[in-house]
Amino acid sequence: MTTGFSSVRYMSPVNWPIREFIFLCAGLLIASVAALALNILILRQLLLFAVLTLLPGLIILRILRIHNINTVEGLLYAVGLSLIFDLFIGALLNFILPLFKVGNPITIVPATTLFFSITAILTIIVFFVDRAYGKLTESQNATYNKADNNNFWVTSNSCLLASLLPLLAVLGTSLVNRYENTIILFALIVLIMAIIILACLTRFPARSSYPYMLFMMATALILQTTLISSNIIGTDSHLEYYHANIVIEKGYWDATVPALINSCMSITILAPIYSIFLNLDVIWVHKIVFPLLFAVAPIALYRSIRIQMGPKAAFISCVFFVTMPMFTMDMAQLNRQQISELFFCLVILLLVDRKMSPSVKTLLIVLFGMGVVVSYYGLGTGFIGYLIFSSILVIFLRSRWGIACWQFVIGRGNALPEDIRTKQKFLVLSLLITCILSTLFMVIYYRSVAGGSGMAGSIIAIHTANVTVTQTGQIGQPATSLFNLGNKEPLTQTAVGFDFTIASTLGKTWRIFQYCIQLILVIGLLALIFRPGKTIPKLKIEYLSLIIVSCLILLGLFILPTSSYGLGTSRVFQITLLLISPMFVLGVKMVGQAVNAIWSLIIPRVKSSLFASQATSLLILVIFIPYYFFNSGVVFELSRLQPAGFIDIPYAISLSNYRTYLVPDFNKADIISGRWLINTASPQYTIMADYNGTKLFSQQGTNYSQQSIRALLSPTDTVTPPAYLCLISQNTSKEILCVSPSYAARQLLPLHDFNAVNTFLQKGNFVYSNNYAKIFGLEEQDLK
Repeated sequence: MTTGFSSVRYMSPVNWPIREFIFLCAGLLIASVAALALNILILRQLLLFAVLTLLPGLIILRILRIHNINTVEGLLYAVGLSLIFDLFIGALLNFILPLFKVGNPITIVPATTLFFSITAILTIIVFFVDRAYGKLTESQNATYNKADNNNFWVTSNSCLLASLLPLLAVLGTSLVNRYENTIILFALIVLIMAIIILACLTRFPARSSYPYMLFMMATALILQTTLISSNIIGTDSHLEYYHANIVIEKGYWDATVPALINSCMSITILAPIYSIFLNLDVIWVHKIVFPLLFAVAPIALYRSIRIQMGPKAAFISCVFFVTMPMFTMDMAQLNRQQISELFFCLVILLLVDRKMSPSVKTLLIVLFGMGVVVSYYGLGTGFIGYLIFSSILVIFLRSRWGIACWQFVIGRGNALPEDIRTKQKFLVLSLLITCILSTLFMVIYYRSVAGGSGMAGSIIAIHTANVTVTQTGQIGQPATSLFNLGNKEPLTQTAVGFDFTIASTLGKTWRIFQYCIQLILVIGLLALIFRPGKTIPKLKIEYLSLIIVSCLILLGLFILPTSSYGLGTSRVFQITLLLISPMFVLGVKMVGQAVNAIWSLIIPRVKSSLFASQATSLLILVIFIPYYFFNSGVVFELSRLQPAGFIDIPYAISLSNYRTYLVPDFNKADIISGRWLINTASPQYTIMADYNGTKLFSQQGTNYSQQSIRALLSPTDTVTPPAYLCLISQNTSKEILCVSPSYAARQLLPLHDFNAVNTFLQKGNFVYSNNYAKIFGLEEQDLK
């Protein structure tokens, strides 16, 4: 039998012999303690990030005796369990240590002491629990080595190419921040398009490099947004920063504060833990650490699809997902949803994985489900809905009546997936346990923390018939009837073509591609339901059920009297796309087969032609490359467009924010002015600013729920004293204000077109300036 560390270097650490694994754990723990003590720049950040993100999960997998799983899956589960472990450590610090008179539990000494102590104890437990696990046989080692030797050069080149992507993102954003030059970011987009073309038409990149390629691509696409500016970029991220930073400043998490984001442990526990261990400001945790964690989600998605489809189809499906604007821009501004979606993707992978025992699988689903719930109230509620309704569908489809009904619908000439008739140990009892435990945990948690705010947020999502959401995030007037598309968010109306006539020529072009994509997704779904045995023979019933639930959610956006379930259309589509992205590849395949059939009638022996063999790949490129060209923001930037007040064509923060002021981007002068005003203004004063300027006060801990903050929405807005007007650097330098006429839409208007602004300038008092930001005050007597 082959022995030694070299024989296991191709495997996941969960399969290593116990001696090598213990040496790994001990070495990392000792090196981490040394890095903390010496505080060596870069080394501390890299080493502690790896320890926090991987080591506890690997140890827990060995304790659970989970072996002989795919290397990528082993690392994915290790990341998920490590994050659960980090959240658990944070909760212990926050709620247990104060009982022992520790006043500031979430600080460096208590946190590192508890983390390393428990990790060391778990390492000792591994030795006794899993020391009987053997090594690989010679035949298994030969298989690993043969596969590695055959693909080494192609895989290496593919990985080297993938590694260029985040490097270009970092260099490109640095160039934009310093010189407002986007050339390197354009090169990044071109390189991604080249990779898509190569993946469709050639055997490069290597299939074995697909997970790494997706990780690097996802990382680059998010970093190109988060690294714009040295401050927090986006909208919700400012309030997330405040809640995480206040935990670090106080040294504990006040779980009683009644604020929705205060119920998100991804913000109040996970971000401070990484900040303390890595010695990074929370700003950089949000800009770098969270994007790296979220980039793991597409890998989990890839493995979920790969279990059922070919590697190329799974890869293209995931590329379709990560290149959408919701992923590259929206998610970069929603740190809590990033972590929640990562846990959700791991649950999806577990549901289609058939290698684990039912008990271990149930345990992991419950743990990752808890991660979804505590990370983000919005997806937490949706996750429970997914779990319950998909479980009902699974039980029905596997029943005798379900099989008979499905077979009747598709006809006897079409085969059902093999998985539907395969007896599975993980079924009724396990599904019931996961549903009951997850639901109970959600209700208890949301009622217990943040003054029950999490449950209030969940109720908003549940009562879809009574909720619409305005651009400020406040509950607006309920819709009046079903199918009331005129009362929907702009993105929902765009999806059904309501705004086609008002769109520009470029806007119409993008919408045509958008409609083609939507049609292809529908074709893929129909093919999956009516020809399941031919489209995806290895289709797992759990995955099909999740897809059906996703489609019902999207359908509800159009037919229910609701506006995106209180989340926003883009967020809902982002979540559902996690599951329906393979429908894009399936739909193109069906269209390709139809084109082939028509072509064969026109040109005999077409099956031997290049087009016939590459029909699906060519169609993907014809539709997807132009679509991505628009979605990446390249067309918007090359055309030098300005925000039009509605979604004409997609823009990119990384490419266009420096000149368009699409999202808040505050410099130090803005932050100083905001702090001064918050500390100066009396409660009876109204603070007015443009839409982006109001986010400055979110970063200070205030939001729209406080009546003192008011966004200027229209030039006709008036002002009622006493009030302050805050003009940030972008307002004063460009003499413009940003308004948000509707959800996700922006418009720039001249500063002096606003009645309220002119009132401040003509009759108010100039109370503060730091050469960039300016603040004006207005009293009642000033209007007399």
